[in-house]
Amino acid sequence: ISSRLEAATKQFGTPMLLSEQFVNLLPAHSRERCRLIDRVTVKGSNNPMGFHTYDTVVNDQSLAEATGKGVQHTVSMHKLLNQNPSRDQIVYEFYKDPRRFSHSNQNYTDMWAEHPDLSKTHGVTMEFLKRFNEGVTAYIQGRWKVAYVILLECQK
Repeated sequence: ISSRLEAATKQFGTPMLLSEQFVNLLPAHSRERCRLIDRVTVKGSNNPMGFHTYDTVVNDQSLAEATGKGVQHTVSMHKLLNQNPSRDQIVYEFYKDPRRFSHSNQNYTDMWAEHPDLSKTHGVTMEFLKRFNEGVTAYIQGRWKVAYVILLECQK
């Protein structure tokens, strides 16, 4: 399935596709940030499968903002990696001060809103996701005119 998803990213013009089975395993607050973009029957299967995506905005600026440490954070990581360190050195540097390399060891009430790496890279609003999902639902149900109007609205 993963090779089919990877190939389909080009067809759908998305940076990543997630299977419906994977999305269903996510907690509700993560699932709601993924959007269903189609239901297809992949080669080798008789059952339609939902294709979802997570809209990301990842570039040097968003990564610098997301880390909260900007270029300094990126440079320190690159310096360490360019020194061709052993696994033990990387582990030591990470555990010496894990906050230097990641925000994931923090406790968040709502990680999607508070975690710097996640909050700065989500490319769409929750209002857009809700409206888009209404359009895709209408499309899957065969309500073509309704789907067309809603999805056209979402393109703007």
